[in-house]
Amino acid sequence: SKGLTSYFTDRFGDFAAPTLAKAFPVPAGTVSPLLSKYFYSAQSCENDFSYSCTAEWVASAADISGHSYAFVYQFSEPTYMESLAVHGDEIGYVFGTLKSPSPSQGTVSKLMMAYWTNFAKEGTVNGGELPEWPQWSEKGGALLNITASPTVAFTPNNSFVGCPVFDANWDYFGGCLPP
Repeated sequence: SKGLTSYFTDRFGDFAAPTLAKAFPVPAGTVSPLLSKYFYSAQSCENDFSYSCTAEWVASAADISGHSYAFVYQFSEPTYMESLAVHGDEIGYVFGTLKSPSPSQGTVSKLMMAYWTNFAKEGTVNGGELPEWPQWSEKGGALLNITASPTVAFTPNNSFVGCPVFDANWDYFGGCLPP
């Protein structure tokens, strides 16, 4: 617990640590015996700060501008551990470079290659027989959860736990934190 408190304090400042500790509690059990239970709390916080919240904000800005649009996804196919997908795992799927993919991973790779190819060729991810992936809207965005059976969730902006905390203090977080 001291390590998690240090993470919150070192990464986000003394003033934010208590709020973040409440927003990202330590899970009751562990998902993987290979990782500390505190890892999941820190990972959720880091995901919201570095990826999820900013993806929502940028996608909403694209919609508001009226000049562009965005397709937002969450990658949930476990790659290296039975129940964990981490930042960057999707790259091997997009380029079809996974070594010995499972049947599920092979399906995800084919889906991702098709979505990305469609986007590069047509300016939209949709086409063919792919499951529909709606574009993000500022009022309530469509998020595609990419797995072997992709599903769409419609979420309001700032729907991730950390977004209100980070948004309320963005002048500090966006300018003062180390990369």
